[in-house]
Amino acid sequence: MRQFRELGLTQKVFSRGSLASAEFLYQVRDNPKLGDGVVEAGYWSSSRSRLGQEVDRALQGAAAYPRQPGRHHAQVGGRAAIEIALKKHGKADRQTIRAALTEVDVKDSPLGPIKFDDHHQAWINMILIEMRDGQLRILEKLQTSPALLN
Repeated sequence: MRQFRELGLTQKVFSRGSLASAEFLYQVRDNPKLGDGVVEAGYWSSSRSRLGQEVDRALQGAAAYPRQPGRHHAQVGGRAAIEIALKKHGKADRQTIRAALTEVDVKDSPLGPIKFDDHHQAWINMILIEMRDGQLRILEKLQTSPALLN
């Protein structure tokens, strides 16, 4: 984005990755408006849930982690399945984890609600995020499953 601005480019930038993110804003903290106008489709935003905000606060306060956390700190669905498998069956092997996936029903996570269908596919709604004035703003929630839009 620095080179994009230095070259005077003005095209609209659409991203899918970590451009419209707290990680990016940390990297350009000397000029956080470098990303203004970028629109990204993603899953993670700490403002998306109470838990996401708590994760951000906890990690930002840790001396070992001086910058904002990213979406990879929020892989909640798999962890929930492992916990269910351990609690119900006392083990976390491939078969019990797979069976537990259908029982995962996480209401509040940094990714929003998480459920797996009978094909073990996690349905996590996407969001469109825009960077404006050095801030991240959710433009729209995009439904990936009729059961999860909220």
